[in-house]
Amino acid sequence: MAACLLAAAEPALARSGRRPEVALDSDHVVAAVRSDGLLRDPRGQGVNAFAPIPAVWGRE
Repeated sequence: MAACLLAAAEPALARSGRRPEVALDSDHVVAAVRSDGLLRDPRGQGVNAFAPIPAVWGRE
């Protein structure tokens, strides 16, 4: 996640010559990673919010 933040700052660095300050909040990272397990429908049942992993995932 930190690498993504730094990469997102690169265009601003290229445009302005200054890299914007970036900060990584571990609580926000945990919330983002665990958020799919916290989603509920109106009946309180868990919701599968993400597409299934393709069958080719991890194959060589």
